[in-house]
Amino acid sequence: MLNGFNGVQRDIMQTGYQLGSEIAQNRFAAQQCCCETNRNIDAVRYENARNTCDIVNAVKEDGEKTRAVLIANQIQDLRDKLADRDRDLQTANFQLSQQAQSATLIGTLRPYPQPAYITNSPYQSIAANVAGACGCAYNAG
Repeated sequence: MLNGFNGVQRDIMQTGYQLGSEIAQNRFAAQQCCCETNRNIDAVRYENARNTCDIVNAVKEDGEKTRAVLIANQIQDLRDKLADRDRDLQTANFQLSQQAQSATLIGTLRPYPQPAYITNSPYQSIAANVAGACGCAYNAG
């Protein structure tokens, strides 16, 4: 019977040892699982931070490109306005040149004396000024 108790005691000790060994393995596995979970969480955090940085940089780059396009359009509008004004000024200068050239040609082809100071026109009658140029009614009879 002693053998029976020794066998039971030995079985209990082996079972206790196996149970302790399995508990230790479970603790190790649980620690490994937690460490792996923490590493995965850290990896997700890093990926989120990197994605956020990429998004922020993309938005910043897009904003810079948009501002560059707006500035280029504004500069082109100003250049167009300057070109329009240059054309208007050139047209006005051409007109002045044409008028001066026409006056020179007319003065050369049909000469007439030009007084040094303002006088009454020799081509206009004084009677026209008296007779009704002032707008008053003249009764001749």
